[in-house]
Amino acid sequence: MDLKLTILGSGVNVNNKEKASPGLLVTADDSKILFDCGTGIVRRLVDLGIDYTTIDYVFISHPHTDHMGDLINVLHAPHVKGLYYGQPRTNPLAICGYGNIAKDLKKLVAIHWPDFDHRTYQVPIKSMVNKEVKFPPFKVIGKAVNHFGIGNPPVGFRLECQDDVFAYPGDSGDCPHLHELIENADLAVLNISTLADEPNPNSLTPTEAAKIAADSCVHNIVLAHNRGIDSDEALMAECSKYFAGGIYVAHDLMEILI
Repeated sequence: MDLKLTILGSGVNVNNKEKASPGLLVTADDSKILFDCGTGIVRRLVDLGIDYTTIDYVFISHPHTDHMGDLINVLHAPHVKGLYYGQPRTNPLAICGYGNIAKDLKKLVAIHWPDFDHRTYQVPIKSMVNKEVKFPPFKVIGKAVNHFGIGNPPVGFRLECQDDVFAYPGDSGDCPHLHELIENADLAVLNISTLADEPNPNSLTPTEAAKIAADSCVHNIVLAHNRGIDSDEALMAECSKYFAGGIYVAHDLMEILI
């Protein structure tokens, strides 16, 4: 089974044509798994010709708007499509993530979708703080990570499918759980700051990302959450000093086999 990563959004919460807010789609056969869904992610799915009503699981790392600004859209759009075009969704749409996700989603639904109980599909909601969820052939492990404590707490993810491992620790800074999540991963998406930023406990500089990936024996890394301040060449030159594996600088609509 081939796992494929599609980078729907590679930027931050600064909207422009080239970089939507964070969103990662992992696909294998007919399964579609979304990691974070910031503003513009549903439109990116449409741009790629992917039916947004067929997403199976959504994993949210923390509740900053650039990571979950399109969550209600992901939830609500399949319902509206069913009403208008006679194609009601019936498969469950699972939402998993940071510690307070169930409480936060309840508030959002009350504002944006008051008739939530009239939908045609189940929406199971699960906190992933130091937990795992299995949906064969996949297993996703969640661990609390460091990012300002937002989400009580924020969570990073590790997806395992047969012999393939994909890791996404969200916006985490350096912490023990980050190392555990990305250890021996075939591909790890690491959200970074800029080359000029000083290290801090709530995010990774490009240099820190490269060093941690090397220490954790990661095979390939994707540098994401890029503000577009540093050139691809500068980022790759800096990271290649410390990391000998494959290095990608994320761009919207980029596809990578895991």
